[in-house]
Amino acid sequence: MAMFSLSARRSGIVALVAAVLGLLTLPLVTVAYALTDDGVGTDPVWGSAARDLFEPLVTFDEPDIVYSAYGKVYFLVLCGLIVGLMALYRLRHGGMSGPERWGFRLSVAGLVLNLVGIVTDYTVFEDTTVENIGFVVGSLLGLLLLVVGSLLLGIAWLRAAGAPRLGSWMILLALPGMAALGALGFGNLPSMPIAWFCLAWLALGRHLIGVRADPGRKISRSGS
Repeated sequence: MAMFSLSARRSGIVALVAAVLGLLTLPLVTVAYALTDDGVGTDPVWGSAARDLFEPLVTFDEPDIVYSAYGKVYFLVLCGLIVGLMALYRLRHGGMSGPERWGFRLSVAGLVLNLVGIVTDYTVFEDTTVENIGFVVGSLLGLLLLVVGSLLLGIAWLRAAGAPRLGSWMILLALPGMAALGALGFGNLPSMPIAWFCLAWLALGRHLIGVRADPGRKISRSGS
């Protein structure tokens, strides 16, 4: 148990770092996309000011190359979130309800499909039929599974003792949260929806980091 608590904390740190990376990359990938041919007309109201502020970070190469570089970052982000989610699965495994178990399954499937979408969008498959299929199956279907899984997890965690409360609300409010990000000008897919889950993982990662093993060898939490 003590070894697992250490593993959970390490997984929490990985997920937390991934979440911070995803959030820091979001404005960069948003303004970089607006400079590409495909992104014409998507520039947010704050885009010009952001480009002036981050000019070396968004003009170091051709617009498509810059956008692709930041898009690839989300592969690492998603891998980190999967590490955290699997640690939460192990932490909750003994007391999971049926809906919670399905929530984990759908959420993991959604994250993995988004990984596929990242690979097809930002690697050698760019501008091919594979990219289009990857966007539909990876980004869109993956997002649907992730949202449904998150709803199941959020509801189950709010009813369960010892589950992460703030993180539960964050993933439960995924749809309005993503709509809010879109209204703020972060409309790029798949970075915008991933960013909302990065916000949620600021809380969920902290929950994992707080896991400890008590003297009775039972996993518990050192705080909320």
